[in-house]
Amino acid sequence: MSAAAPPDPVLEEAGRWVIRHGRGPLSADEEAAFQAWQAADPGHRNAFERLQRIWAQMGQIDSNKLRRRLCRGRPQAAAMAILLAGGIVLLAADPAREILVPLLQADHATGKGEIRRITLADGSIATLDADSAIRVRMDAEGRHVALLTGRAHFEVARQERPRAFTVETRDGAAEALGTRFDVSREADGTTVSVFESRVRATCSRCPADTPPATLGVGERVRIDASGLHPEPPALPQEEGWTEGTLVFQDTPLADALAVLGRHTHQIILVPSANARRQRISGTVSSKDPETALTLLAAAANRRVIRLPGIRVVR
Repeated sequence: MSAAAPPDPVLEEAGRWVIRHGRGPLSADEEAAFQAWQAADPGHRNAFERLQRIWAQMGQIDSNKLRRRLCRGRPQAAAMAILLAGGIVLLAADPAREILVPLLQADHATGKGEIRRITLADGSIATLDADSAIRVRMDAEGRHVALLTGRAHFEVARQERPRAFTVETRDGAAEALGTRFDVSREADGTTVSVFESRVRATCSRCPADTPPATLGVGERVRIDASGLHPEPPALPQEEGWTEGTLVFQDTPLADALAVLGRHTHQIILVPSANARRQRISGTVSSKDPETALTLLAAAANRRVIRLPGIRVVR
């Protein structure tokens, strides 16, 4: 089976705006952020209008009633409204499928700036970072969680009759051999960080003879199509993100700002490729994204230019 292509971040964001517009009028802040996002790049407006046309083409039945019934709160409900309004034909459209189907599939999802702690049916705890989504399946053979987007922290419940607890992404899987670990899904790979006991990581897009890696406490691995790559140690304080504390160690500025971007409606731009590659270390609060942005930029000897709905790091 061939691996799915990485989702286009512009189309993903355009899809979120289409879904948000489908729930009703934007707030003043949301409208400012939406206008700023469109103004940032002509491709943003084109992507939004393209997906809006798909929405409009499905309006031959009364999609307004579907939106009122299904679009209250959860983003996957909005996606379901779009799909139902189109008689599921949207599944055949690749860009829309990449954006909306993950939301439709999700059992639990979070929005911008939202961190949610969820008790699963087996007693395990999943904490979702902002802009994240999971699908859960549990049966007699095992416990399976698909991380559809974003990041999640898992505290695995022990059971009298052991059943495997596995978290999967398009890149691979992490099977818990103990309790606490993180899985983070990015555009170019998946990162697994272990905070207690052990986790077995496997790669689904690698050559068939690629061996799994068993990680102990404090170990981290990045999984992509080229293999499983050891990363800097997972520090205990990094678990603080579940309470709003973001810890970065020797992290590319672009990656750190991508994490922070889940917690703000402002668009964060870093025009310089050199700046995006700069590695930084520091601790900031996701509950105060403006101050966090200033501190992360300063760690790279950069400054922040603030425009309506946009933050430019130079």
